[in-house]
Amino acid sequence: MSPLKFFLPLLFLFVSIYAKAQFTNYGSDPASFKWSVARTPHYKLIYPQGNDTLAYRYATLLETVYPHLGKTIGASHRKKFPVILHPANMRSNGMVTWAPRRMELITTPPPDMYAQSWDKQLAIHESRHVFQMNKIMRRGFNALYYVIGEQAAGIASLPVPKWFFEGDAVTAETALSNSGRGRLPEFNMAYRAQIISGKSYPFDKWFLGSYKDYTGNYYALGYDLTAYARYRYGADIWDKVTDRYTRHILHIPPFANAMKHYTGVNATALFKQTFSFLKQDWEKKDSIYTTTENTYKPVYLSPETKQYTSYEYPQVLNDSTVIAVKSSLYDIHSLVVLKNGREERLTHIGTINSRIILTNNRIYWTEYLPGLRWTHKNHSVVKYYDLTTKRIITLTPRGRYLSPSVDADGKTIAVSRFSESGMNQILLIDANTGKETACYDVPNNAFA
Repeated sequence: MSPLKFFLPLLFLFVSIYAKAQFTNYGSDPASFKWSVARTPHYKLIYPQGNDTLAYRYATLLETVYPHLGKTIGASHRKKFPVILHPANMRSNGMVTWAPRRMELITTPPPDMYAQSWDKQLAIHESRHVFQMNKIMRRGFNALYYVIGEQAAGIASLPVPKWFFEGDAVTAETALSNSGRGRLPEFNMAYRAQIISGKSYPFDKWFLGSYKDYTGNYYALGYDLTAYARYRYGADIWDKVTDRYTRHILHIPPFANAMKHYTGVNATALFKQTFSFLKQDWEKKDSIYTTTENTYKPVYLSPETKQYTSYEYPQVLNDSTVIAVKSSLYDIHSLVVLKNGREERLTHIGTINSRIILTNNRIYWTEYLPGLRWTHKNHSVVKYYDLTTKRIITLTPRGRYLSPSVDADGKTIAVSRFSESGMNQILLIDANTGKETACYDVPNNAFA
């Protein structure tokens, strides 16, 4: 027997070949989950058994917004679109992807949510992505689908910039609700501060990001560009652009050429038009609050840095000192003391999901804990840093704690808890033992 004949079977025995059959593997749920399916006219909801009320709420919202989303980018569903609910995950998010096509929703609301229910936010934003993909998966791309399957969606979306996908979805969530990120002042804060100060960056830097300067994200940039284009060129501008994109795919670059055909400008020129328009509005509003008599000069407690550094959630320790959470591209989150332009690190901390609270020489916060086995099963705990002993204490067992608030005497902590079944509650916790002392259901399940 030749050495080669002996070696090859041995090689295949110990070597495995890893192949990805999906564009995005969003992780796994606990094996203990048993799944149910609910079908509506346009969606197929897949959710863990026992979450019927939660699934009904999402099904109602998805069908409610369905007829409105197609008015400005008309492309209805040809088949029921799968929607998977992940109620055990604390890392609030949503996603639409292909191969296989599906919408995945993490139903736990984020602790810093604005004046919009999380389920409505997900239903509008993620459904808009479905309509976008339905629109571009036409003509030649639809024919390609029968050759290579749903992988064709990756080819269809490749020439389309991310700022369009996410910006158009933010525009939809803002237009079809009484809230939406487009109405938040902080959403445009980075652009407004830079442009009003005369230090704006070129379009490529705003879009692609920077390792040195803060450049926001393509959600906000895309919202400004897509919303302004709708304002100037008509509400159906992106319906026409995406339609022409699929009809003239060989006009390289196809999406940019389609946009230029209807607007006369490319992305860089649209950026200049958009922020020239916004600058006039922002300067007009700033003039109301700014006068030549204002001689106030700010005092900076934090040190000057060469790269972008964030100091968040400041808590006053005394008349000249604050404690804050520091983060940057060069370091993980940490608690720091800031005084007279100098910084002293207290300790590194994990992935926090709340503001910090300083009470009775303790700094409290809540922090994510990843699951040991399942991606979509994780937890949140209450922790505090003792300024006297210089130690971090994990106060509670693994749970689903969010948004802590400590009473004046520092004996009781109030936290919110969003259960896997979709119920919102307020808990009271003993600040010394971490034991739950009371639990209250939020009336009408508000803020869910």
